[in-house]
Amino acid sequence: MRTADDLRRLLATAAAEAPPMHLEPDAVIAAAQARRRRTMWRAVGTLGAAAVLVTALVLGLTGPLGELRSSTEPASVPEWDTTRDFSAVVETGLSAYDGEELHGPVPALEVTRSAGAERFTVTDTTNGEQLDGAPAQGLPGSELFAGEDYAVLLIPAPRGVDGRSTEWLFDWSALGNSGVGQTARVVDDGGQTLLVHAMAAATPVPPDAVGEVVWVVDGTIGLASGEEVQQAEVESAGERLVVWRSPGSDLVGTFQDPPSPLMASHFTRYALYRSPVRGEGAEGQVSRLWSFVVLPEGAQQVRAVLDDEVGTVVPFETVPLGPETLAYRLLDGVEVAQSDTGVWDVAWRDASGEPRHLSDLARDAG
Repeated sequence: MRTADDLRRLLATAAAEAPPMHLEPDAVIAAAQARRRRTMWRAVGTLGAAAVLVTALVLGLTGPLGELRSSTEPASVPEWDTTRDFSAVVETGLSAYDGEELHGPVPALEVTRSAGAERFTVTDTTNGEQLDGAPAQGLPGSELFAGEDYAVLLIPAPRGVDGRSTEWLFDWSALGNSGVGQTARVVDDGGQTLLVHAMAAATPVPPDAVGEVVWVVDGTIGLASGEEVQQAEVESAGERLVVWRSPGSDLVGTFQDPPSPLMASHFTRYALYRSPVRGEGAEGQVSRLWSFVVLPEGAQQVRAVLDDEVGTVVPFETVPLGPETLAYRLLDGVEVAQSDTGVWDVAWRDASGEPRHLSDLARDAG
């Protein structure tokens, strides 16, 4: 029989092989643990209603209290009004990067667009030189500009965008990992809103590799590409979490109230994701942790086994996430290392009542 230490070592190994992301998905336990997994539904049946009540009290679950936003329409990407002049000076607050070290601040940039002009103009205010620019592929109306040691992405954005709640989801491998940090500023002139992302990068950013930009307006997630976003808002033990999914962009992520950042990753089916509650736990650990997984439509009776000394069985709540099912849990009072999710397997019954296990489906999916 495996000990808790054995399970933790397995989880640490799995986490190291998980896809890179801001939200770290937990890899599932290997087939060698199948015998213990098969006892899971038997344990749930034996524990019954009393065990569900006890674990709910111990873990502080209060249930989904937040408004479901699955059908909420995101703020659309606006058409730029070319009949009006636009002018703004942007302080990025970013330091340039020469490939080895950060040096000196990125200069203030003057962003202009004259009435009738097809393109923006970005000028370095320290020397008056204009930056080279090109349309950003995949992001309507957006343009990418290259400075000497930095890149600037301009995105027409809906009103209400907050620079603290936006993220440029860029494939860092396209820069050979030479990118160092990024900042976002929102500027407005005459009612037109422009989102300005600056990135310190020693390697020029390819216009065909700009990736995606995600933002929040009035609690609703939107993408600069205009791709559909599905989201659900959940609440437990006084904590709120928005989980969002974009099938077209193949992304998944979360958002908590500012100043917590947006988090996003390429979607990995049948992977457990985590989102720590900010400001909790000692260094290197968290004591409150959201754990969630996207399951097929109709998933019900979702149960998970915690990575603790006894393998405690706990219920996960479920809500719709577009045509799929979001199963989630706020682990409260369970100390888990940041290299794992605190959960080592999930089981549920599908729409026909057949039992399913996350690790089995993940293994079958390759």
